[in-house]
Amino acid sequence: MSKKIKGYFISRWDDGSQIQTIATLNPATGEVRARYSSACPSGSLVGETFEVEGSGESFEICPDCHEYIMKTEMQEGVGKQLEEVLVCSNPDCDSHE
Repeated sequence: MSKKIKGYFISRWDDGSQIQTIATLNPATGEVRARYSSACPSGSLVGETFEVEGSGESFEICPDCHEYIMKTEMQEGVGKQLEEVLVCSNPDCDSHE
């Protein structure tokens, strides 16, 4: 069983606001569990990240499911070239369709 990593779920909005809540990351699955925030920004969501407490290391959150970090994966590109792409850690996420 992997140890959960403590940190912060940070959402950024186009009105300039940023909401930060306490969260944990399961490194084995990529799942992020964050506390609920009652903040209600007036803009549109720009992006979300998980920031590891104390280290400043951060991971982009999937823009489709909003619950898992993105991971780097090698995929076949044009011809036989391999391309490095970001994909959701959740294999059941709609982004994989």
